[in-house]
Amino acid sequence: MFKLNKAIHNRRQDEYQLYICGLPLDIDNRYLYNFFSRRYYSIISAKIITDNYRYSKGYGFVKFSDIEEYEDALVNMNGIYMRNRQIRVK
Repeated sequence: MFKLNKAIHNRRQDEYQLYICGLPLDIDNRYLYNFFSRRYYSIISAKIITDNYRYSKGYGFVKFSDIEEYEDALVNMNGIYMRNRQIRVK
């Protein structure tokens, strides 16, 4: 069992955000969105963090509108492989 981190819960809009690290450097926002939305239907957005030259820093965020899907992704997407890289979900 785990606790919902209140810092990542936006109470006004009921959005739940996961931090995803260990991402392949060659993916974009659309790829990250599609990767998660194949399994979860409440995905609102996905964002890869980039440097000043628009190169990926290897981490990003995925927002959910459903807390149950958020919690499921927190547990079940952690450690899976994306393009031969094991991602971590926090």
